[in-house]
Amino acid sequence: MNLHLVGKATLAKEIYNCCAAQKKFRHMTYLEIDLDKSNVQVRPMWSRKSRKQVLWDLLRVQMSTSNDYISWFRKASTMGPVLIVLDGVHKIGQFEFIIPFAKDLHAGSRIIITSRDGSIFNNIAGRAGSVVRRLFMVSKLGPSNSNKLFNWHAFQAEEAPEDYRELAEDIVKSCGGLPLALKVFGSSLCNRTADRDRERIWPEAVRALRQSGDVMDVLRWSYDILTESEKHMFVDITCLFYGRPLKEAKPYWKSCEDCASCGGVQCLDLSLRNLFSKNLAVVVVDLFSCPASRSA
Repeated sequence: MNLHLVGKATLAKEIYNCCAAQKKFRHMTYLEIDLDKSNVQVRPMWSRKSRKQVLWDLLRVQMSTSNDYISWFRKASTMGPVLIVLDGVHKIGQFEFIIPFAKDLHAGSRIIITSRDGSIFNNIAGRAGSVVRRLFMVSKLGPSNSNKLFNWHAFQAEEAPEDYRELAEDIVKSCGGLPLALKVFGSSLCNRTADRDRERIWPEAVRALRQSGDVMDVLRWSYDILTESEKHMFVDITCLFYGRPLKEAKPYWKSCEDCASCGGVQCLDLSLRNLFSKNLAVVVVDLFSCPASRSA
């Protein structure tokens, strides 16, 4: 089973938010692994920031040295049950860097790890001593839930309109139960219910899904149907502004409204809203790496 795009991070965040709302733990932290795809390593900046975040989230203290982190982490182990979520672990060293003493954590503590690599859990289990551990495989969605998820994003309803039911079922079946694929395709087809869209865009989506067995390739279709302004912004987010605050990007796009060389970014707020409503601004790096090379 392809463990990519099945919703591991979404599930981990939901558990974390639920625990926060119910105040099950006094001390909690959620960390996303910042993956450098050029060499499949964790960026050094992430390493430093992650330890600082852990200490701040758990104890509200600032770290100055690595030795400080180890002593403060030992202190956190005595403060009562903690919840630590590590999303996207792909090397055992990342776990040990953040949690040097798993077996010393206070009774009742919980550590949640998501990973595409099942062997990570075996390695962690072998080094965690008597810590109780459970492995859960995140399954793809079944037909019923797949239909509901797609229809909510495409039609804002649990069922597709009768005229689109067969096309919707073809797309859902071809998405193979992957939540992100269902969300992106559904969002991309939202409000495309004119006769010309039903005759052209929807069948095109079905063909794109059927012709490629690679979900990453298939999802690029949702980029191809963007307007030119949205494509400009999408490439900018991927290559220049990923991880940066919106206030840094908007002046740049504003200055391009009347730019003849790049075609400009028209209807800035509308285009940006469309990117988010189609889930593209959220999954930009995972899906396309750098679409500038695709659109050049």
